[in-house]
Amino acid sequence: MAAKAGQSTLNAWKGVGIFLLVYYAASEHVLLQEYGPQVGAYQGLWICSVSILLSGFGMLFNRPTACGAGLIAVSTGHFLWTIDTFFMIYNGSMDPMKVPFGIADYNSSTGKAEWATIITTSHHLWYMPMCCLYFRSIGVKLEIKHLYWSILWILVVSAGTAMVVPLGCIKHTLRDGREVCMNLNVNMVKKWWGLEDVWFFHALDRENGTHAVIFYLYANFLHNYCLNGIWYNVLKFFANGWGDGKNSGNSGKKTKKKKA
Repeated sequence: MAAKAGQSTLNAWKGVGIFLLVYYAASEHVLLQEYGPQVGAYQGLWICSVSILLSGFGMLFNRPTACGAGLIAVSTGHFLWTIDTFFMIYNGSMDPMKVPFGIADYNSSTGKAEWATIITTSHHLWYMPMCCLYFRSIGVKLEIKHLYWSILWILVVSAGTAMVVPLGCIKHTLRDGREVCMNLNVNMVKKWWGLEDVWFFHALDRENGTHAVIFYLYANFLHNYCLNGIWYNVLKFFANGWGDGKNSGNSGKKTKKKKA
């Protein structure tokens, strides 16, 4: 069993927790400046964003379960975002339409990538490694209970999002003066996010006339249990180490001394 962290290590992670809270506030400030109070507030409800808050408070108050729930909750989206980002670098283009999954998007409301949006979306790349390092350094294992807590966390966030984010488009004036009507799909309140060419992900989209409750149950089962369940097993290797807490050989077992 891994040794528990000392107070100095926990204090260091409290500092990281404060950083995560400040980072979320800065990201939300950029969203409010970019999209205005209504749309900016809705955009701040993405599970990838609010999980930063969850982990921030988890590190600040030494609650690893909160960090584990946030880590697993974002795993599918962050893994696919990272792969898309590698393809953006390879292609020399930040066009979200030229990547395999269509998940990563660093563009501002003007349709171009800007430093403010790049920095405030960069957590899709470093948040998971940071949380895995957190678990390794404090000597706590990522376990199945964290997967279950992540499922509950997403169910609560997605239900809350569906209750406040309107289905219709929201009229908004962009920074460049253009009048647009924005269709928000925060936390997949209307349809599956990305993977447009994979039919079964979009088979029960609300845009196709599916009842909201049926789509909610279908999307959450597919995302939270099936996909995140797969990534949970991948994350264990990074958060717990290759041995995953299991002793090999005769380690941990009493051995009998041979008589001379």
